[in-house]
Amino acid sequence: MQGDVLQTLVAWAINLLLYPGLLLGLMLAAVGEYAWGALRPLLVPRLQRLQARPHDLLQPLYTLRKLARRQSAFSWQPYEQRAQDRSSSDLLALASVIGPLLALALIPLPGSPLARIASVGNLLLVLVLLAVQPLTSAYLRLRDGSAQSLPGEQALGRLLTGLMPTLAAVAALSEAAGVRSLQIASLSTAPETAAQFLVRLLAGAALLVSLPWWVGESPHESATSYVGRLLQRAALALLWSVLVLPAAGELGWAIFVSLGGALLAYVTFRAISERWVPARRAKDAASLLWATGLPVAGVALLVAIWSGV
Repeated sequence: MQGDVLQTLVAWAINLLLYPGLLLGLMLAAVGEYAWGALRPLLVPRLQRLQARPHDLLQPLYTLRKLARRQSAFSWQPYEQRAQDRSSSDLLALASVIGPLLALALIPLPGSPLARIASVGNLLLVLVLLAVQPLTSAYLRLRDGSAQSLPGEQALGRLLTGLMPTLAAVAALSEAAGVRSLQIASLSTAPETAAQFLVRLLAGAALLVSLPWWVGESPHESATSYVGRLLQRAALALLWSVLVLPAAGELGWAIFVSLGGALLAYVTFRAISERWVPARRAKDAASLLWATGLPVAGVALLVAIWSGV
């Protein structure tokens, strides 16, 4: 009995800190940011390419060090009020790290130590944990109320905008797999028919354009909130990879496919966030998502239901 408890604790520690937790999440984010920095100059007008220089591989580390050294701006609020606001902001920023970190640990990547000894990867629980980071960012924006920051209601609307296509795509994957379970591993079985392949393709496209809306940005970036944002993108990319790409049989190949797909999803998320959404007003960007991602997810769900009849 004690041996089983110790084995579970060790597996949890490895999942949280190493694979697929903190270390893998930060490494994926660093490589993803570097890949996006190399690709970004190709997506901007030629006259602006000199200003869009590729990022260094250690750029997230430099940014983290800069944010850690930055001191808070002067405020006219009383000292007690500022101390209370800063304490609550630090707690919310910490929550924005813990949420995606726990989601990372629960994603059943190939070779995950925890997945070998326990049934992990409940999709509903993972989605709830992934909602923590954008919700805390939205609350901070609501409380901040500065003219330069995005209104909190709009930040909360981003999460709700991406929620419907995500749920429809997940429902399509579940229907195509023929399971009524919310375990992620049960949704990653290889497609056996053309209809199942089509559903996975359509659901993957819908998730690619809807999951970037699950990333929130704090009104005043800190080192903790920056780490939370990196882990959030990494967790969303790994979730997309596990849900959409079929599980391979051989362990080494399965790990390569999962991480390669996650890197592709990470770069795509960055491209959508920086090149698609900012080029439009928030209302227009949301309308475009509802006009593309939601219908694609709906078609995937219809095909899954039709093929299962």
